[in-house]
Amino acid sequence: MNERNFTVSAPQLFCLLLFYLLSGMMLFSGGSFFPALLSVLFSCGLCVIASAVCKKYGSSQEFFAVFGVFARPLRLSVAFLSALPLAGTLAAFSRDIYAFYGDGAPLRFALPLALFCIFALLGGFHRAARFAELCIFALAGALLLALFGGGNGVRFAFSANELFTWLDILGAPAAVFSLYLRCATRRNGKMSDFALGGTFHPSPLAAGVCASLAALALWSYFCFAGENILFSLLSCFFALSRLLLFSLTVADLLCYPEKREGAKCALTACAFCAFHIMLASLFPDVFAKAQVLAALVPCALFILSVFIWSDHAPTSCSSDYCSTR
Repeated sequence: MNERNFTVSAPQLFCLLLFYLLSGMMLFSGGSFFPALLSVLFSCGLCVIASAVCKKYGSSQEFFAVFGVFARPLRLSVAFLSALPLAGTLAAFSRDIYAFYGDGAPLRFALPLALFCIFALLGGFHRAARFAELCIFALAGALLLALFGGGNGVRFAFSANELFTWLDILGAPAAVFSLYLRCATRRNGKMSDFALGGTFHPSPLAAGVCASLAALALWSYFCFAGENILFSLLSCFFALSRLLLFSLTVADLLCYPEKREGAKCALTACAFCAFHIMLASLFPDVFAKAQVLAALVPCALFILSVFIWSDHAPTSCSSDYCSTR
């Protein structure tokens, strides 16, 4: 496998994070401004932390190695928690799709969506990143349609029921860290000769912060768009980008690029999602509280890594890193 197939550029990081947050707001916010704002502020903070922490690592496997014998259990735990919002997004997106077909079991759409994510990541992350770039065209069409809409606007009222809605929007903080771990820059030597010859090399930190702020601005604008089948169709592309970023994160945490075990990683991720979907249907209160763990545990681990053997971490991911493991 080509190592560069498992990297993303700074512009691709911008697109993936933009549609990840924008889709989360459209699926979960219900038009409420404050949950969307909290998710964006937290995302900006994550980008600052991730840009500083992830400079010395090239993958989740390299990063979690700083925890020694606890590396594998912690990495699998974060992958398990990251699959929780992935399952939630699959369920929410499936319900939105099924709304066009009447009442019934919306989770029938979860299987083709999961297969879409699996096949998109086969052989590398570059397909998912390029799909997010192509979603810019869907975004342009949605912006034009929103000019003729007549929605309810942004709701500034805040209730206790929406206290943790921002966690649903944010999803898995590990997604931000995986993006920065896999981001190709001049410094880590992962950029291709073609990319190095270009003149546009934005900072990954600036790309992440701008994507978070742009997601909030675009969502606020779309809140004034009325219900429109074509608009809903275009917004489906945003949700697909969110699902692809979730899948990229779980694949990174399960070390798919390093271990070359695509079938095993896919089955493990599907098992995690199936468990979370059953948990949500049988114990909805437990599922809601688990969202807090899914958000806080990865953040705590990444911040804790700063104080553990950071001086001995590799400065970059070498070109033969796969063969040395």
